[in-house]
Amino acid sequence: MRAIGRHILVNGIKEREETKSGLLLSEDDTRMFRYIKGVVLSVGDEIDKISEGDIIYYDKANSHLVNVDGEQLSVVRYDNVVMVE
Repeated sequence: MRAIGRHILVNGIKEREETKSGLLLSEDDTRMFRYIKGVVLSVGDEIDKISEGDIIYYDKANSHLVNVDGEQLSVVRYDNVVMVE
């Protein structure tokens, strides 16, 4: 399976979020974050600045979830990527 056009297939990364003072944030608290982190699994043929294996931050409100072989992945448009690590 591969992404086409300006789409990116991403596997979200679940991290333990913590404040500067060391307090762990609950899952409910982290749902308020607009941008989330993920590993790029596949990149569409119209994208040249992002590669498979890159870690990106993307707008979760503008991504779509798909179920592939029992695993929940996100499909993200290139325009909704805000950072690459």
